[in-house]
Amino acid sequence: MEKVVAMNEMQIQLLINLGVYIFIFFGAIILMQLLSRGLLFKYMRVRARRKTSLIMEIKGVTGTYFKVGKIKESKLYWTSMSGDKCSAPLDYSFISDFAGVPRLKYDEVNNEFVKEVDSIETLSGLDPVKVDIMVERAYLLGQLANQKAMLILMVIVGIVGLLTIVGLYFGYKNYQGMQTLLEQVATISQNVAVKVLP
Repeated sequence: MEKVVAMNEMQIQLLINLGVYIFIFFGAIILMQLLSRGLLFKYMRVRARRKTSLIMEIKGVTGTYFKVGKIKESKLYWTSMSGDKCSAPLDYSFISDFAGVPRLKYDEVNNEFVKEVDSIETLSGLDPVKVDIMVERAYLLGQLANQKAMLILMVIVGIVGLLTIVGLYFGYKNYQGMQTLLEQVATISQNVAVKVLP
């Protein structure tokens, strides 16, 4: 009989562990969905139907949001944030690759598709020497900020360590004082006669 009870307890513990793992898994998925502003599930939908849909990164009045656009007969169909059905002729030169799926940028304010620049080499008017100097300056600025943060952290740790040592010292002194007080109370209570009331 005890083996059956132990097995039931083990099964209950297994179910509790399984429930916690499932909660953590779905919690992580929901957190990723929230942090990516709804992109995760839309990405998975487009990844499953790569030939007939694409991710639309729409720049609206209130910010950037993502929608799934459907391609039918060289036309693009999507639903705006307000729920309006939209369509436009599809120009494939505006489509870029985004983590293995096609993406199209659309500016809702100006009502136009936005062409994405592939690399810095396609931009005109850049001086490579100035860009290199700016990159080096940004790198060194980061190092200086890290050194300053490390110095502040060391000062804080030193102050906390000093306060801990002082607190331990006074705590030990207070503990010794309490010990002597308790010993004195014990000796006094031994010398006092206890009178029992009727």
